[in-house]
This record gives sequence, C-alpha cells and structure tokens, in this order.
Amino acid sequence: MGARLEHLGPQHLDPELRLRLRRQSGGDGATALLLYAGRLSPEKNLALLIEVMERLTTPAKFKSTGRQIEASPDCRLLIEGSGPLEGWLREQGHRLGGRVRLLGHLSDCNEMARLLASVDVFVHPNPREPFGIGPLEAMASGTPLVAPDAGGVLDYADATCAWLAKPDGEAFAAAVLEVLSNPPAARAKAQRARQVAERYDWQRSRGNSSTPTRPFTPVFSNSRMHKEMS
Repeated sequence: MGARLEHLGPQHLDPELRLRLRRQSGGDGATALLLYAGRLSPEKNLALLIEVMERLTTPAKFKSTGRQIEASPDCRLLIEGSGPLEGWLREQGHRLGGRVRLLGHLSDCNEMARLLASVDVFVHPNPREPFGIGPLEAMASGTPLVAPDAGGVLDYADATCAWLAKPDGEAFAAAVLEVLSNPPAARAKAQRARQVAERYDWQRSRGNSSTPTRPFTPVFSNSRMHKEMS
C-alpha cells in the first residue's frame, strides 16, 4: 500500500496560515498546533484526542516519563475531516475552552499540503487502522507524528521516524510534550520520516505523473476550511 505524496513536503510551510490558525483557535505566537486529519467516526478512536487535550491543559505528573509538568505548552487541536462525530467533537471543543477547532473537510491537495506542513504535530489516535494514509502524509510533509504503538501504522513508522505511544491520554500527551520540548530532535526525526515516506509514494512506484488527489476521503468543494485558507 501507499499514497500519492509527491505534492507534499516541508517546503509548503505557510507562516501566514500558521498565524491565522493560531488566532482562529484562540492562541498566540507561542501556541503549538496539533492536527488530526481523517474521517470523524467512532472507529477512529477520536475520544483519545480529547483525552490528550485534557492532559495537556492540566498540570500533572506523567507516569510514562516521570516528568512533573507545572505548565504545559499552550496547545490547540485542529481537526480536518467530516463524519458523524462532528457535533460531539464541537461540544468537546467548547468544553475545553475552544482549544479544539474543527476545520471541515479539505479536498484540495495543495491546501492540504500547506496545512500538514504548517502544524507542529500530527496526532493519529487509531490503534486498529489497517494502514493509515493520514500519518504517512504527515511524515511526507516533514511534520512530527505521534501514533499508537499498534496497528497498520507500524508498517512504515517506528521509533526512528515517529513518536509511538500506548493509545491512552497520558502516554500520547507525554509523546506530544517530548516533540515540543526538543525541536532539534523533532526536526531530525521528521527528516528521517520524510525519507521513509518516500518509499510509499504511489507515483514513484508506478511511474504515474497524473494530478494527485486525496485518496482517503470523498471530495467536497464547499469546504469551510477551503474558504478560510483562500
């Protein structure tokens, strides 16, 4: 399996988009942006994302690292996609003081490339995903990946190119903090991830130069995110 990755990369980082997303989610210049992209449905284990945000907004000692957190970095979770849990996720965002922002479904691959390259961490919560296109796209974009230590993502992700954690709120939050607390290490691992992702590029393996589309979600042209990014 693989994905169309030739249109992705860290060169698509957009400082203006990054600033706008921070402001729209109630953050500031120091706010870290987390991203989930995919179907908003129960089988995706999206409750884990909310658990992570609860952990990141509450000072605590993380058993997995033994590290006492007096003040976590200011984080906002951006959620790209559509599905039956959209309403529930919006309610959770309100409960968490607006720290979770739904972007809608984004169908344009170039705008998605900008989004993926302009966030700090991609968070993939599903330990039962057969493969996982979203995490692979994040790796191809040079964005640090936090993912479960189980499931199809292990076909291409390991400790040399991703931050793998037990799929619970504490372990995932600790992994996010590890990414954010050591930018040089995060950049080095993300660069390695980019190299790994290139092995799974459909266009390279098939010699096909056709225009890329996002393969894991249906196309909608009236996306709320499209309007905000244009």
